[in-house]
Amino acid sequence: MNILYHAKNITLDDTHKERIARKLEKFSWFLGDNAQVQATLSSKGGLYRAEYTAWCGGLILRAEVQTGDMIASIDGAADKLERQIARHRHRSTAPPPSYHFAEPPDPIDEDETGLLVRTKRFPVNPMSVEEAIAQMELLGHTFFLFMDEGMHLAVVYKRKDGHYGLLEPEVG
Repeated sequence: MNILYHAKNITLDDTHKERIARKLEKFSWFLGDNAQVQATLSSKGGLYRAEYTAWCGGLILRAEVQTGDMIASIDGAADKLERQIARHRHRSTAPPPSYHFAEPPDPIDEDETGLLVRTKRFPVNPMSVEEAIAQMELLGHTFFLFMDEGMHLAVVYKRKDGHYGLLEPEVG
């Protein structure tokens, strides 16, 4: 597992890196050797945020916790990631598909100004609608862009009634 460390408005020392690595290494049995994990620590207004995003075998897991204590945030985000792994294992008896990523998305520059305030890049891999819904739920998002099994881009989204919708673009 490869861990990439990022810090925003805070100094990330070796003690914090070691704690994060120790917390995340216990998931290597699930994430695998080729997994990439981006660990971001930030501080704003007396609050500390720990955010972990893991890319492993076509699966993206993300956990974020913000508290008044940096260690509590580091530990809390790891606990949240552990719950996501358990939830994923409960939903699927099959291992995640074996897609390999060259690198995780570029870190976000939150100092951008203007109309476009955030850009995210992420790998898009073929998957079924059911897998896309599970991925969206694991991320805690209300929509998810994916490539369907026919190699076309599609979006699943959570409706206000609790059901799901699917957007499939038509090329005209």
